[in-house]
Amino acid sequence: MPGAIRRIYEKIATREVYDTLYYSSRKVIFVIDLLIGLTIGYLVYTLEWSNLREKLISFLMWFLSRVDYLVKIRTFDDRAFTTGVLIDLLVITISAVLSTYCKTYKGKITGNVVLAAVALPVSIYLMANHGIIMNSFIIISVIILILSFNHFSDQQSTRERSRIVLEKNSAEFGVVSHISHSVKPQVLIAKAPLMAVRQYLEKQNLLENALPNKLMNGSHETIGEALDKAIKTINQINDVVANARNLIGREISADDFEEIDVNDLFEQEIKPLYSNKNFRISVNCRVARKLRLHRASFVEAINNIIRNAETHAFPATREGTGDDVLSFEIRENVKYVFIDFTNN
Repeated sequence: MPGAIRRIYEKIATREVYDTLYYSSRKVIFVIDLLIGLTIGYLVYTLEWSNLREKLISFLMWFLSRVDYLVKIRTFDDRAFTTGVLIDLLVITISAVLSTYCKTYKGKITGNVVLAAVALPVSIYLMANHGIIMNSFIIISVIILILSFNHFSDQQSTRERSRIVLEKNSAEFGVVSHISHSVKPQVLIAKAPLMAVRQYLEKQNLLENALPNKLMNGSHETIGEALDKAIKTINQINDVVANARNLIGREISADDFEEIDVNDLFEQEIKPLYSNKNFRISVNCRVARKLRLHRASFVEAINNIIRNAETHAFPATREGTGDDVLSFEIRENVKYVFIDFTNN
């Protein structure tokens, strides 16, 4: 029975039932809802059979009787209360440090679970022997629940944003595909007579004749220059449509991402490509952890930056004296990683 129920829940978790079976008929909905109710009932009865309820009640009765005893013998005084509060503050501070400086959800939860596991026996010992009431275990338990809620909420938000982006990209790709199929044939149709006219005028030696209209600088444009400009513009329109279709249609799946050491990526795959250039590349990486990246896209972006610097920042005629430097500064804050690039 538990194995069958587990398989049903796995299907529900993977949305297999939701997408294909669950809404197929009301009978199926009734059967699945009945199974869910029976599963919950089974779990409740299992907890009752384990005597967990009786054990919890017994512990609560012991706890209250212990507090009543400490009050009657006057050991549960202000001094014990103050000590308990100070210990709780210390535990809360440690939990805050773990939750702030552990960068992964697993690290935060593990640290707080260990802290709660230590706080529970210490609380029982101090209460039983010294009349000190600690609330650390309860506080840490609530913190763990909050961390878990925030983590899964962030994951859900990320999935929702990804879904919206995918839908947007799909719509854009559909629009661009429609434009591409509609515009490119028209571009070729418009280009063909222009080429024919140019060839005819070339045979008639008329391409060098000037047009009557003046340009902005006061000169006259020739027929050949005007035709070449029109043909070049048509070619650029064709290229823009094709490039937009390729860009929007480029899909990268989640499986293509990997955990990458950014500093090693720069040192091993990017910098060696430019070792013979008349400038040098400096990388100062202050991010110790690996980042989840799409390697090819990241390398392509950085190479574009370097080529732009080579073209626009460093004169090709200057000898490689080592004065020209392209610097990459990689740093992070709580949420983001930043790459600042500058040249001299």
